Amino acid sequence: MSSQMTGMKPAHEQSFDFDDYAYAQAPGSHGGGIDGENAFVPPRCVFSFLERGVKIRGLILVVLKMYRAFSKYNDKPGTGKTGYFDIPPNNYPFYMEEEKYCPKTTRDGANVTEWTDPYEPTPEQEAEDRQKAFEAGIPHGEYVYRKRYGDCPILSLLVTSELHTDTEYGGPFWIHVPSKIRVSDLRDYIRDRSGIMPGLMKLAYRGQSLDDESRKLEHYGVRYWNKKFPDWPLVIKR
Repeated sequence: MSSQMTGMKPAHEQSFDFDDYAYAQAPGSHGGGIDGENAFVPPRCVFSFLERGVKIRGLILVVLKMYRAFSKYNDKPGTGKTGYFDIPPNNYPFYMEEEKYCPKTTRDGANVTEWTDPYEPTPEQEAEDRQKAFEAGIPHGEYVYRKRYGDCPILSLLVTSELHTDTEYGGPFWIHVPSKIRVSDLRDYIRDRSGIMPGLMKLAYRGQSLDDESRKLEHYGVRYWNKKFPDWPLVIKR
């Protein structure tokens, strides 16, 4: 039996022209379809395509998709990471611009972490803050963080723990914090309420771990989803 099927030319004798639709139906070329599973292009012909300047549609689409994926919200397309952490971009159309996280990078590609200076008042300043918190009828810690993060929505969050019994951490309990509060400050705030050391807290909201403590709650979507589902808890994980 002949090794070559009737009506089929050897690969080196076939002509390839992406601009000719007849090529798509040529025996031994694609298996009968442009997008068929058995698409076949002899390797020795690929270089001739490039030399002739023929545009390969698939390659162009891949390049365009990669190019479009890079943005101020997505510094590592295709990795599922933004900044140092395995946190995907959050530039969803239903988020406001200030809720979308924008990684900061230097010219050489290094990631820059943003921080807010810790609250370290003088005794006089602390006494003044406590007096103003008393007059406002809110806890001292809540007053401090409202003052630090300025005019932004206040989130009411239910704090629960998978690591402690209710008597161990005094919960579940509600906290009222600015939407722009960073996770590092949030841990300090919960410490003041529960006595749990910040280094022992692994926080999560709607199943997403708040691993990057330099990000704000709104960067994790807490501001958006808390408005829709106010009973969703902030969880201290095991």
